[in-house]
Amino acid sequence: MVGLIALNTSLEWPLLPAGQPFAAEQLDQIRVWVGLSWVRNAADGLMFVLLLLAMLVLASVVVGRRQAAEPAAASAPSLPH
Repeated sequence: MVGLIALNTSLEWPLLPAGQPFAAEQLDQIRVWVGLSWVRNAADGLMFVLLLLAMLVLASVVVGRRQAAEPAAASAPSLPH
């Protein structure tokens, strides 16, 4: 329902002269857009946290593999050139 309201409304409230009060319909439009703004910001924050966690997990896997490979490389006999 909120999505339909947001899609069917035109943003005419910024075009009003300064000092004129908003109509009830315009206040409803403002409330919808503010609510959608909070939802969008929450989704952006969640995506940031998920991408950060994925990056940290990937980095820890790479570091773990490098540390596991270093002792094996150090104990391997060197080949003549």
